[in-house]
Amino acid sequence: TRYISVTGVQTCALPISASFIAILARQVFLYGRDLYTFWVQLELTQNLRNRSFHQYIYARFGYHDMVRPGEFVNELTNEMSSAVSTMTCAANFAGAIILCVVYTGIVFLLSPPLTAVAVLVLLAVALIVVRLMTRLRKVGQQLTSANQELVSFIVERLDRKSVV
Repeated sequence: TRYISVTGVQTCALPISASFIAILARQVFLYGRDLYTFWVQLELTQNLRNRSFHQYIYARFGYHDMVRPGEFVNELTNEMSSAVSTMTCAANFAGAIILCVVYTGIVFLLSPPLTAVAVLVLLAVALIVVRLMTRLRKVGQQLTSANQELVSFIVERLDRKSVV
């Protein structure tokens, strides 16, 4: 192994280079994943909007009388984007769970007591997150309701369905 002297300290060039390449490869992979996720979100949103609008146009007249135009506009703009984002977040969450299981297995092979402590800490954090999520669900429902009221008000004031 070749050694390089850096200010009097002997370091090994091969492990440092390998670490740098591994970190660089990870960043490239994560960037590619983010680009792909963004593309999937755009495609899914566009397809859902087109299908929803097509079904809205060809719906019965009774349906058009029942649905407020502002609510429909809100569903196609705000809520559709949020729903697609939630779906891709769920896929990322599933990947993170798989990664956690793999890391837990590796840590268990290295040190079972350390794994027990880490699992207890993770369970405590998970309980806190679950409590926060129940509160956030209520806030999300209130936000959706407020968005529907606001967009309905604006669209009805403009008195046009062509805003869609």
